[in-house]
Amino acid sequence: MGRPEGAQFVKEVAKDLKGNGPVIDLGAGDFTSFYKPYFPDRGYTTFDITQNAWNDIDVLGNILCMPSTFDNSFGVVLLMDTLEHITDPFLAFRKISQILTPGGIFICSTVASWVQHDHPADYWRFMPDGLKLLCKQANLEVFLEKMTAKATCIPCMVMVAAFKPTG
Repeated sequence: MGRPEGAQFVKEVAKDLKGNGPVIDLGAGDFTSFYKPYFPDRGYTTFDITQNAWNDIDVLGNILCMPSTFDNSFGVVLLMDTLEHITDPFLAFRKISQILTPGGIFICSTVASWVQHDHPADYWRFMPDGLKLLCKQANLEVFLEKMTAKATCIPCMVMVAAFKPTG
């Protein structure tokens, strides 16, 4: 899903990106082109568990069962407004680390507070410390974090950007 806060965060991180590697947008849903303009010189792959109404998801699959052909293949992994819908966020972050190239960048946005919104289910809410823990346990190093407002604001978004160490 595309939210203005997430787009601003992606724009902020993308402007300073160095290195190569294509982008994969995990959980792209109906917003397959929302973040693409921030990565004009990179291949851009959309990935989701179901096809959207426009039939423009490139790869159908489950984030928790990422194909091994994706290992170390992506310079940027986006997980925008999707994490709360994944049954096992710890495994999801390990899979994301697995598909990132060394030095690759992971950008994540999710809700800290918001109404229940099944798509197909709604399991979690996260705080910045929770996202940092998920990153740490997946060997991803956070270099930027933001929260749109205190958790009493609806919706309240929490975002992190992290990189996969090269060593």
